[in-house]
Amino acid sequence: MRRNLFLLVSFIVLSILALSEIVSAEEKADKGPLTKKVFIHYKKPGGKLDNPGKKPAPPAEDEGSYTYIARGMKWKVVEDYILNPFGAPDGTFQAIETGMETWDSEVAFSIFGSLSTKNDAVVDLNATDNQNVIAFTPLGDNQVIAVTYVWGYYSAPPRFREIVEVDMIFNSDDWLEWGTVGDGVTDVMDILNIATHELGHAAGMGDLYSTSASKETMYGYSYEGEITKRDLYIGDIAGIKNLY
Repeated sequence: MRRNLFLLVSFIVLSILALSEIVSAEEKADKGPLTKKVFIHYKKPGGKLDNPGKKPAPPAEDEGSYTYIARGMKWKVVEDYILNPFGAPDGTFQAIETGMETWDSEVAFSIFGSLSTKNDAVVDLNATDNQNVIAFTPLGDNQVIAVTYVWGYYSAPPRFREIVEVDMIFNSDDWLEWGTVGDGVTDVMDILNIATHELGHAAGMGDLYSTSASKETMYGYSYEGEITKRDLYIGDIAGIKNLY
């Protein structure tokens, strides 16, 4: 009797372990290839499609707008970021940290880890390198303010989708003057304003191009002197809360 009971228990345990291995293998298979999406932040409209995004229930008179880089696409682990300070304006490090906290403060999950500097950090556009790098580099386009590259498993079912690496380039072409708007300074591209928007992509938020969404941080166009993206708007907050 005891022998039969032992065999039964052993069979159940082995079956559970085998099932776990099958599920684990299925999850890995379901993730699909690791791919990159590119998000370009324009100075002004340049033929982009009107995309109002998803609209949550109205919290007041304004219902807000938001959209994602892909449904269910988000971080599942907390990773640190590296800033290459070469070419960065004064206050960039603090601006990026503030932008990170602006998104993190709306959710229980820590989307962003710590920020450090590394003078030789570079953005690898062709493959992941286990580093989330932020750098200032000439882009050779007088309409592009910044570009964010988000690597992840986009073709997986939504529950298996995951961001695994983010790289970010701020355009350092001569036509674009970076700085901090305030104290009489109004003719520069505000670093906190743009950083908060780009970090939204890093968290999983998509661009909005409808003029009805122009108050949102994730609105895809910006200009010198703008500071509206420093703080999250109704749709930004609803979107990040629903994602995490």
